[in-house]
Amino acid sequence: MYGLEAPGISFPQVVKLVQAGDADGLSTVYDLLSRGLRPQIARRVDHQDVPDILHDVFLEVVSAIQQNQLRDARRLMGFARTIGRRKVALYMGVLVRKRRDQDQFTAVFQHHH
Repeated sequence: MYGLEAPGISFPQVVKLVQAGDADGLSTVYDLLSRGLRPQIARRVDHQDVPDILHDVFLEVVSAIQQNQLRDARRLMGFARTIGRRKVALYMGVLVRKRRDQDQFTAVFQHHH
């Protein structure tokens, strides 16, 4: 897991590249997120949903960088982990609601038959 800096990578430099719309900067952020967050996300959600959640985190992180909402570029991965936790929580909430709705549907269906 990457703390303040990943080996050989300057988060402030990567953030500057993303702010400039540089493709290498975007690629580096995606690689960092994939290596740093994929294992955490994969432990909490269904395997087939990991890429979608990771992509959502990437989009939100890049958007925040481009809108100058990342206060400390050295904390890029901490910021990304926070977004990742929120995305996983939203995912879990959706699953709970789907399950509840299915249970209610099943109860209504069984009551009428």
